[in-house]
Amino acid sequence: MENSLRLLCDRLSLPYNNKDFPEYYSLLNEDDVMAKQWVYCTKTDSTLSPLQIDQGCPTPFWWRGYNGTKHKLPDGLKQGNLKNTLYAVAASYTLLC
Repeated sequence: MENSLRLLCDRLSLPYNNKDFPEYYSLLNEDDVMAKQWVYCTKTDSTLSPLQIDQGCPTPFWWRGYNGTKHKLPDGLKQGNLKNTLYAVAASYTLLC
C-alpha cells in the first residue's frame, strides 16, 4: 500500500520528504480526492470508504491496525481482524483503479 502511494506521488511529481504513508496520503488527498473514493461490496450490498481518515488522524483506521499488528506482536494480533483486512484490500483496489 505504502509503495503504491509512493509510486503515485512519483508519477504525479509530488515532492515528499518522509517516505511514509501519512505524507504520501496527505499529498495525494489534496481536495479530499482520496477520501471521496468508495468501493461497493456486492457480498454485503454495502459501500466502503477505505481511504477516509478520522479527524485529527494522519492515517485510516485500518492502517493503524495493520501497524499495530506488525509492530506490537503478540498484543497487536487482535487488530489483524477481518474488518481491517477488508478495508485494506478495498484501499488497494481503489489505488489500482
